[in-house]
Amino acid sequence: MSRLELRFKTIALRILKHIKTSRELVRENLDDKKIFDALSMNCFQTVNSLIDLAELIVSKKLLGFPANYSELFELLHKGKIITKDELKAFKKLIKYRNLIAHEYYQITKKEIYNMVSLFTHIERLLKKASKLIK
Repeated sequence: MSRLELRFKTIALRILKHIKTSRELVRENLDDKKIFDALSMNCFQTVNSLIDLAELIVSKKLLGFPANYSELFELLHKGKIITKDELKAFKKLIKYRNLIAHEYYQITKKEIYNMVSLFTHIERLLKKASKLIK
């Protein structure tokens, strides 16, 4: 297994672990601050790992040099790796991630539910990436 494949596998496992935990936590009582905070952190970690995955693909495919996280996904779209709908979903996830990271304001339950619902796009990207990395 190459270093690139090993890196992909590590990122993929981390993403899948956080998605699984997020989907379990989203069914709990989000009025409980500990549960809400745990879910927020899992969503944050999921998107951070998504960024790692995007960086890996952009680097492997020599798609360019993004200036910020959103540009990673614009490069993936220009490279025909993700669809326009996926680009929109990933940009939303980056926005939510930044809200959690920088605490501009308290992220809402609705936004957290929305984040978790967008994770299906990440799972699709993982499938595409597994073919690209080999």
